[in-house]
Amino acid sequence: MPEPVTLAGTGWTVPGAANPGAAARLEFSTTGRVTGFTGCNMLTGSYTYDGDRLEVAAATTKRACLGAGNEAEALMLAILAGRPRAAISGNKLILTTPDGKRLELDRN
Repeated sequence: MPEPVTLAGTGWTVPGAANPGAAARLEFSTTGRVTGFTGCNMLTGSYTYDGDRLEVAAATTKRACLGAGNEAEALMLAILAGRPRAAISGNKLILTTPDGKRLELDRN
């Protein structure tokens, strides 16, 4: 059963990157700030969590990427823009948009 979601003060990484330093990740501060790496660009902004919906207002750097980094970024940004439902199950953060896009991240 999913645990109550508390994002403040947590960090999460998308699993499976060949180079862990290049893995997409998100960090949620206790002051409502979110920072991270999309797999291509750095991300920074603010977040709120209301009910079971995560709302992120963020900007990214503008580095051009090809291949897996670009695909990871496109998925992460689409999910964050879609006000995803957030659930924590064990050491996983599961973000799911109303149209079915899903991203699982591991707790740091």
